[in-house]
Amino acid sequence: GFLLFKCNHSTKLLNMENIPLFYKDIVTAWEEVIQHEPLSHSQIRSQVVWNNRFIVIGHTSIYYKSWAMAGIIYINDLLHEDGTFMTMTDLYNRYGIEISPCQVMKYNSLKTAIPRKWKEVLKNENVLKTSYNIQIR
Repeated sequence: GFLLFKCNHSTKLLNMENIPLFYKDIVTAWEEVIQHEPLSHSQIRSQVVWNNRFIVIGHTSIYYKSWAMAGIIYINDLLHEDGTFMTMTDLYNRYGIEISPCQVMKYNSLKTAIPRKWKEVLKNENVLKTSYNIQIR
């Protein structure tokens, strides 16, 4: 539903077999409006994880329904304030995501699927914040 229109999706990566033509046309038109790659740390943090054209595993966008239902929607939901990724224990404590081999594999796959360029921007954000904090003291 509403989440699709917040996603940076690609119709090539979505399964739209059972969607009426009218809705396919709307989704396709929306795709043309939202085509952009986020560049700043705030744009990256606000990217929806699910059905994102830039976050793919095996040329397929990702959607973990149970994770989305638990409240993981944006890249920011996977991060600590300092820009580092949460651990599985953190995800369990914050969202109730079960710690199991399957969930660990999903999370590692998801982190790997996030573009390297984004991770570098987030890492640099952390370095800048740390440098700024050191200068203030």
